[in-house]
Amino acid sequence: MKKQLYYLGIVIFLISFLGTLEAQTILRGQVTDDADGEALVGVQVFADGTPAFTETDERGNYELQIPYKKDQVYQLVRFQYLGYAEYSDFYRVTPDGKLFESEEDIKLTSQAVKIEDVIVTANKVEEEMQDVPIAISVVDALEIEQKTASSVAEAFFAIPNLLTESYVPGSFSFSLRGLNSDFSNPGIENAVGLYIDEVYFSRAYHFNSSLMDIERVEVLRGPQGTLFGKNTIGGVLHVLTESPKMGNSGALELSGGNYSLLQLRGKGNLMLAKDKLAIRFTGAYRKRDGWLLIENNDRAKAANKTQFYGGRLSLLYKPSDKLKITIKGTKSEDLKAENPLDYMPRIFGPAFPTVDNDPLNRRSSPNFQDPKYTRSIIGGSAKLEYQLVVCARS
Repeated sequence: MKKQLYYLGIVIFLISFLGTLEAQTILRGQVTDDADGEALVGVQVFADGTPAFTETDERGNYELQIPYKKDQVYQLVRFQYLGYAEYSDFYRVTPDGKLFESEEDIKLTSQAVKIEDVIVTANKVEEEMQDVPIAISVVDALEIEQKTASSVAEAFFAIPNLLTESYVPGSFSFSLRGLNSDFSNPGIENAVGLYIDEVYFSRAYHFNSSLMDIERVEVLRGPQGTLFGKNTIGGVLHVLTESPKMGNSGALELSGGNYSLLQLRGKGNLMLAKDKLAIRFTGAYRKRDGWLLIENNDRAKAANKTQFYGGRLSLLYKPSDKLKITIKGTKSEDLKAENPLDYMPRIFGPAFPTVDNDPLNRRSSPNFQDPKYTRSIIGGSAKLEYQLVVCARS
């Protein structure tokens, strides 16, 4: 009796298993490129929510066996391939619980990733960055904002192989590919050229890094003497400020930080004549206490601070579609500037050694009597652009 029940169970299992095999859908076809009709190899085909999965062969053919689900009429099938838009659709499955075969040819549409165009002026003309045969890095206004850089000098920190250092108040030294520009020594020729709005700055004493409204920063590596002249054997740092736009806009920024930092920056753009005349203005104010703790020199203590204010005014005039005139003027004042490095001897008590290796020790004992630092900058530039029409004979 037990043996009969055993064989009966086997028969029931086989009948159920064969019925399951019969109650399925077989979906087959070919997957090709929508543009040229070329067969796509390795396209992933799967039925959503089931273990059914397959890939196309060398001719783009596929065959997917979709398992039976009770009371299911339609099944979602997906086609995925790298670089192409996903295709999905519902297909009818297992009508009346029987074997159902269906053929479906699929065409996938290419969806190549397009890198956003970056416009640079490395060759003195506006062109896409990918078309410039120069090792170049670009930091635009959006990236400067995302990195929360409060000055152009801080924006330089994000550029590989570029070192920005400051040894004396208000001046910077740039090193690019191992070549250094010592802007603090007037007797040494620069190896890295600094340009702001296509105007050469021979010394970083003229470099105002606190103003906002920067369009982008371009760093050109390697000798650039052909287009930018001498003192560019290491490369060129080019800072481009925003030009006026034919529209109305504005922004205001207030920030603070440690050592009593307070910074206020703002910008505005006004269109004075429709599509003809526009004006843009920007300004900044920055104050901060110095990092050093000067305890024995009141004059040095009073001078070891940062206090800056400045502004820029730009005018855009477009008398015609071919002619564009841009004029920019800058005025800034540095009333105080803290020492970026501590070269001065520090104060030690009787229980302390004469050598201090603590980098966080801010105490300092300067020996100069009348420390002063002031800087006043007035500058401007004008640019005329005229579009030439070139006619070629056939």
